[in-house]
Amino acid sequence: MLGSLWRGSGMTKKNKSALLAAMLVCSVASADDEAQQKAAGRLTAAALEQRLALDFDGEKFSGPAWETLLAEGVAAQFFLVGEDHGIAENPMFLAQLFDELSTHGYSRMAIEISPTMAALVDETLARDGLDGLRELYAQPGGEPAFYGMAEEAEMLAAVRATAPADQQVFWGTDYEVAGDRQLIRVLEQADKPPAAATALAAVATASAHMWAEYEETGSPQFIFSFAGDPELIRAVSDAWPEPDPRTSTATTPASAAGRPRRTRTATTGASSW
Repeated sequence: MLGSLWRGSGMTKKNKSALLAAMLVCSVASADDEAQQKAAGRLTAAALEQRLALDFDGEKFSGPAWETLLAEGVAAQFFLVGEDHGIAENPMFLAQLFDELSTHGYSRMAIEISPTMAALVDETLARDGLDGLRELYAQPGGEPAFYGMAEEAEMLAAVRATAPADQQVFWGTDYEVAGDRQLIRVLEQADKPPAAATALAAVATASAHMWAEYEETGSPQFIFSFAGDPELIRAVSDAWPEPDPRTSTATTPASAAGRPRRTRTATTGASSW
């Protein structure tokens, strides 16, 4: 391509300057690419030098990586784990790791569900174990997102079993994706002012209507947490100024009501509907 341009008889000084500038840019870009490739190569080499083998026989983890992670966890106060959903071995690994670390002072697990749902899951497992969790999940909307996967549910049961029944293990730190019906049931069972009961009935009706649309269409636009009216939740909160601690995280709207997903209106509990 460059040869054909240079051979042309109409090449002006301006065109030659532009072409030389383009060639210079290409040269700089090529140098940058080469530098990035070298840096990536060094990073890969360093990672390969530091990698450790993690052995798994289908039931137990072991090996140099396991021993290193366990030692690091024992020496720390917190152990942060990335995404654990969707890969069966990840929650299995976490269950074994927490069991080991529980003998070194670890007593809580923060998980990405709402505080209200976390407390409900915690109480259910403490009282009835994995069978109780299956019954909870069998209710419409009773399953918090992702934690209905077999390995995830078994992890929750294993972690809960490390502590006494009267000690809450799970801390919820997120909103509910599809658990609004379960949280509505929690609120329905709590003592509340008559005006709050009326407002909550409107929430339940709207939720049921949207889930019916979802069942018919399969479209996530009808998941209540994504497209429900946050003002319905605000009405419950306004009519219920002093809820008990169990329900407070399910009735307190936050100031983020203007976000694109307008139903993510709170940082905790069912208020994030």
